[in-house]
Amino acid sequence: MPYLIKEANYQLLVAGVKICYKRMRNRKNELDDLENEINIMREILKSKVAYQVQLHEEWDNLYSLMHDIMGPKVIEIFDKDIDIDE
Repeated sequence: MPYLIKEANYQLLVAGVKICYKRMRNRKNELDDLENEINIMREILKSKVAYQVQLHEEWDNLYSLMHDIMGPKVIEIFDKDIDIDE
């Protein structure tokens, strides 16, 4: 009888290890997929941040140009009267 219990325990251990390794293999595949998706998103984000910087620079340059051409007093009037979100 003790031999049967020992053999049953061994079989349960082997079955449990196989289940764990199968789950780990599946999770590894999921982790690899997620890592690839995250890397793609990082590249997209990097591109969008660069474009955002470009837009901010253009905004600043345009405002500075208008400020230089018309002067601070005139621009201040426009700043109060013009809604940029129109």
